Amino acid sequence: MIARRTNENDYVVPPIALLDDYEEAAADIRAASLKRLIESEEFQAAPKLTAVVGCDADGAPQLVNLHKHTHFIIGGQTGTGKTTLLHSIILSLAYKCGPNDVRFVFADPKMMDFRVYKNLPHRLTDESVIRPESASIAFGWACEQMEKRYELLMSCGSANIDDYNARTEVVSGLEKKLPHIVIIVDEFADYAVSSERELIENRVVILAAKARAAGIHLILATQRPSSDVLKGSIKCNVAERIAFKTPTVYESRLILEFTGAEKLSYKGDALYSNYDIINPVRLKSAFVGIDEVKRVVEFLSVHNRADCDAALDNALRSNADCKYTDDVDDPSRCDPLFVSLLKFFVDGGTVNLSAAQRKFSIGYARVARILDVMEQCGFISSAAGNGKPREVLISRAEFEERFLRNSECTVDEVIDFDSNDDYDETDDIDDIDDADYVDDYFDKFVFALDDDDIIDETDKIDGALRALPNAENDEARIGVPEFADDESRKLFVAVLKYVAEKGVASTADVQYKFGLPYVRTMRIFEFMVKYGYIGKREGNSFSHSVNVTVAQVKELFGE
Repeated sequence: MIARRTNENDYVVPPIALLDDYEEAAADIRAASLKRLIESEEFQAAPKLTAVVGCDADGAPQLVNLHKHTHFIIGGQTGTGKTTLLHSIILSLAYKCGPNDVRFVFADPKMMDFRVYKNLPHRLTDESVIRPESASIAFGWACEQMEKRYELLMSCGSANIDDYNARTEVVSGLEKKLPHIVIIVDEFADYAVSSERELIENRVVILAAKARAAGIHLILATQRPSSDVLKGSIKCNVAERIAFKTPTVYESRLILEFTGAEKLSYKGDALYSNYDIINPVRLKSAFVGIDEVKRVVEFLSVHNRADCDAALDNALRSNADCKYTDDVDDPSRCDPLFVSLLKFFVDGGTVNLSAAQRKFSIGYARVARILDVMEQCGFISSAAGNGKPREVLISRAEFEERFLRNSECTVDEVIDFDSNDDYDETDDIDDIDDADYVDDYFDKFVFALDDDDIIDETDKIDGALRALPNAENDEARIGVPEFADDESRKLFVAVLKYVAEKGVASTADVQYKFGLPYVRTMRIFEFMVKYGYIGKREGNSFSHSVNVTVAQVKELFGE
């Protein structure tokens, strides 16, 4: 696609006529036409790396310059204008800067919104980053670039990237100019809850804290601004916040540190805050139609060319887990988890998307992509809408005949509770005295289940079956699971003893008594149901019947 790197003086700025004026044509949209904002004197007089975010109540353009406003968080409900604002920021930067000044890395877990920028000469990668594994590589690459740039700045005695680019050697063309790099993520939540979440978060924190002088910028947009997505370690280094309408005051505070976003209307109504503003400013966000974006990108691709970064592109392509296929003859090739996910649905009798995400520790985009292939192959029904789950169309016999006949490979559970997953830096669990596990230990410490370690992609592990002391037939036989380590075993047995003593298994009670998070408590209960220690939940009840006594637990686990 790309042949050569353009010289700075060769950059052809797209004509403003490619943009439309929406002031009258879209009067129902509470947003400002990007065309009028770019035509404004303020934007025309602004320095490079200036982007448009909208206009205030008086119609004055609200501009941000990446030299000063390094990173952004954009949050709000679906349909409020987040993606449209991202388009406006990208295009306004393209009107100000050539590929020698700014380059983009697009991360698009929804796989749709940034497809229009396929031929944009400013992009650093040939394709958008989609999957969490690719996002982890991209953020890791950015961290490496940051360190390399700091070494270069130090060797030249430059304080930041702008000082470096102002040197005579760079201006004269003897040395290569360093462009600013803008990483734009549309729906950061998909990465923050994925199996790569810890690695991605660590790298995002590093970039947010250190990358300013190196000329690397983050724009993170999300429709789910919860505390597990926008963590404090990220927000403390990102002063620029734009909040569209939120469902409650809670989300407004998470984005802005202020209330008010819950009272906004839809379609471009937003609040903007940074470290220069005491109180958030209400603004009409910039609006640009997708047809305008296509026209501008097409013009830029014809009149300007620049190279992608070969190292980053190769790293993304070499990630085998990121490769998908629509091979109907062998659909299992579409993803390493395809067979295991289909088995999960066949066993359950229905397609439960949220349960699959939790069980396999994968994001929505990856599950949705696998479901598309399953639907194409006729294994599941199409989405029925109205909240109705998809139906599983392949029988167990057909599944085993097609996928398990020549393979022993299925993904099964290994019970593994990792106390490091919730960042609990307390004493080691080896100090537990089983005799007084409740009073002396579990009132003090928090345990966690590491979702990543539940998945074992090697051999299938079957729990041994032992008869209960009072078992009268085979139906009363209860499985004894495999444990990844002694810590996991102690926690599981401790919780099992507790519910056996109580005679009823209540998730809320176990959460309170042992200090466990909700999701991890539910996982423990899933294993207890699976191995027959407790019954399934009935109706709207949050309690389970208990099938074992304390004496039977001791007998089963050899205590």
